[in-house]
Amino acid sequence: MVAWFGYDIGEGPWPVFVLLGIALLVALVWLVVRQMPLDARTSARPAPSSEHESPVEFLDRTFAQGEIPLAAYPAQHAATVRIAAAYREREKVLEDQGHLG
Repeated sequence: MVAWFGYDIGEGPWPVFVLLGIALLVALVWLVVRQMPLDARTSARPAPSSEHESPVEFLDRTFAQGEIPLAAYPAQHAATVRIAAAYREREKVLEDQGHLG
């Protein structure tokens, strides 16, 4: 007979229940880890080379790291250049109107 906290628990199936409880906890931890994004489970991305990286530099860096496929890169690069030029033009107009410091 096995006594636990003064109670006689006998030889019954309690070891099976303990093992099932441990297996359940392991399964829950595994499920939580599997639901995490891959980036959270792997090492962090390297920091940008400069504090103020331009959009084109960011695009080039992510392409070099293999995060952008070759087929999509030219269209994304052209769009990024157009957007950056439009943004610079807007800043220039606002500066000429005295809206920017």
